[in-house]
Amino acid sequence: TQAEKGTLITAVTASGTVSSGSSANITSSATGIVQEVYVKNGDTVSEGDSIALIKLDKSSQQQQTQAWASYLSAQNTLNTAKAKMNSLQSALFKANQTFVNGKGTADPDTDDPIYIQQRADWLQAEADYTNQENVIKQAEAALSSSWLSYSQLSPTITAPMSGVVSNLIITPGLTISGRDRKSVV
Repeated sequence: TQAEKGTLITAVTASGTVSSGSSANITSSATGIVQEVYVKNGDTVSEGDSIALIKLDKSSQQQQTQAWASYLSAQNTLNTAKAKMNSLQSALFKANQTFVNGKGTADPDTDDPIYIQQRADWLQAEADYTNQENVIKQAEAALSSSWLSYSQLSPTITAPMSGVVSNLIITPGLTISGRDRKSVV
């Protein structure tokens, strides 16, 4: 038979259940007394939903304040590093233009001190700019780390992922002490 042009329509059907095998413990570094529990076993939560509220004791209040100060310091460090990037980019461009418009086209085998200096200035400006990119990455990591430390001392315990609550072991009035710093569900 001869092949014909046309439209082929097919359908595939299936049935079943999709389930997730992953789970996550909900942890907190905060100490104090559980004031409220917003969920119960079997409740469905989304990532970031509030699970419980803790009235922080003095130690956790102090640690939380220190963690917040560290976070703000890390944020300032990142902002400073980003601002410096602009001046380094300008210096790199200027050094490159000086080199190209000056002696940059001279024979590199010569011992011309102007060529050597302008080339060295350009290469140093390029190295400073590249290094600053790494400084920014490090500052971003420090900011992320300090935020996680602060979050662990929050009086509000939140769901780390979406799912169904199971094995909940906290109740209002429960004292969470330093030696109890473990998962709450």
